[in-house]
Amino acid sequence: MRAENGSLEAPRCPGADAYATSKQCNLATVMVFARETPRLRFNALDRALFRTLASGREANTLLRFLANYILPLVAPHIKYWSTPKRAARVATKVLINASGQTGIYYDDGGHPMLGSTLVRDPKFTDRVLARPRALLSTIPA
Repeated sequence: MRAENGSLEAPRCPGADAYATSKQCNLATVMVFARETPRLRFNALDRALFRTLASGREANTLLRFLANYILPLVAPHIKYWSTPKRAARVATKVLINASGQTGIYYDDGGHPMLGSTLVRDPKFTDRVLARPRALLSTIPA
């Protein structure tokens, strides 16, 4: 697929932008909470790609078959593709980390990594949380 400027671009999946935006908002929330409440630990794990991605009811029969029977066999050999067992190992590694660090974004191997430029910008992350907080403040206690 070619963009307007003639460069090649990957085809877009419906909902991909919304999904990416929601993940960025989740990461922004973690960064704000970590900054505001340093006595608690707020960290984020890269979701990577779990085999359940294509196993939902909306997937066609072929995708469900691939996701449930074929991909689990090759997943351990594909970089950035996780399995529930591997994801649990990484999450446990992050959870029992005794460093006390907060506001860290971990990759699929449990190593710190940088989020997007926006997520590292405190002004942006504060703006991300401003609207939900304003909405929540209107709910009677």
